[in-house]
Amino acid sequence: MIWSNIKDYAEVMTNILEKMWQETREVTDVLRNLRFVRALINTVSAMKSELERAGWVIQDIPTIKGASGLSHKFNVVLQRVSDPSAKIALEWCVDASSQTILSSLAKSLDVRPSRVYLLTSSDITEQASHLASIYGIGLIRVTDPADMRAKILSLVSGNNSIR
Repeated sequence: MIWSNIKDYAEVMTNILEKMWQETREVTDVLRNLRFVRALINTVSAMKSELERAGWVIQDIPTIKGASGLSHKFNVVLQRVSDPSAKIALEWCVDASSQTILSSLAKSLDVRPSRVYLLTSSDITEQASHLASIYGIGLIRVTDPADMRAKILSLVSGNNSIR
């Protein structure tokens, strides 16, 4: 309940709170997502020497400046040592839905020629896979940290046909 003797203020605040309430997510989904993001960051950090042998480094600040001038934040950004403009952006997504792919589209289009990959533990439908391929966004299903490690090593070695 919001109390104010200014009717317009109370209406605006009520609308804002109602919108926030409608857009809430289950805490279990948020916690699950945070656990997987942490697993991704820990896995990549543990791979530091392997990545360096393959010619890649982990960016300290996982952002890529886009053609628009905006900086886009990702969970992890890998950068090729021999070509600093070559980057691989890794982003965790709870589900590989059309909505998730479209949400990543603006970032993906702006950070070219960098490659953007969405990692997920959920099933990837043909529709989501097709939509992601249209926009040049890689979708990778991982089952555990070992699988994640293998697929990231495959990415840095140039194998882009991972799913």
